Amino acid sequence: MRVLLSFFLASIFYILSSPWAQHAVAQEEFTVLYNTTYTVNTEGSADVTHTISLTNNFSKVYATSYTLSLEGSKPENVSAQDVNGSLPVETTTIGEKVNVIVNFPDSLVGRGKTRNFSIRYTLAKVGIQNGQVWEVTIPKLASSENINEYQLQLIVPTSFGETAYISPEPRQRTKQDNSQVFTFTKDDLTRAGVVAAFGKFQ
Repeated sequence: MRVLLSFFLASIFYILSSPWAQHAVAQEEFTVLYNTTYTVNTEGSADVTHTISLTNNFSKVYATSYTLSLEGSKPENVSAQDVNGSLPVETTTIGEKVNVIVNFPDSLVGRGKTRNFSIRYTLAKVGIQNGQVWEVTIPKLASSENINEYQLQLIVPTSFGETAYISPEPRQRTKQDNSQVFTFTKDDLTRAGVVAAFGKFQ
């Protein structure tokens, strides 16, 4: 059975000038940029990297943590880091949803200040082999209104074979060494995720 995934990218929290005043983030408090890569290996598992940029839009509002939620599959080998090294990460599970919570040990205060960090994990069964055909499924953006810019790269081995079909149509297709690379943007993924098949149908 194919596992479908969805993830929610809106769980940022911030603190105002009063230390007791915590609120859930609204889009206008931060400018959020995403660059996500799914690198599928020859067994169908994928190494996933989200490179995230959070820019403060106000002088007294800043992020203290970031929560990435995934539904339908359990991430393994979860880690996060920024330019200074590893960041504290915890995971919680509620039903079918896994929350990956990244805590920021320092306070980045000031309008226009940008925090760059990445979240990495492994997902099983992103690619499933059915005879000579590999089927690959990537989740859609569940909360695209909370992201200003988003780019997704899907990287699959050339050993999967030629593309039988792919939806939506990627903005760019390239080949690098032993891999095929497909690039998508935010507008491509708001209605549906990526569904692709490689190889020859019988």
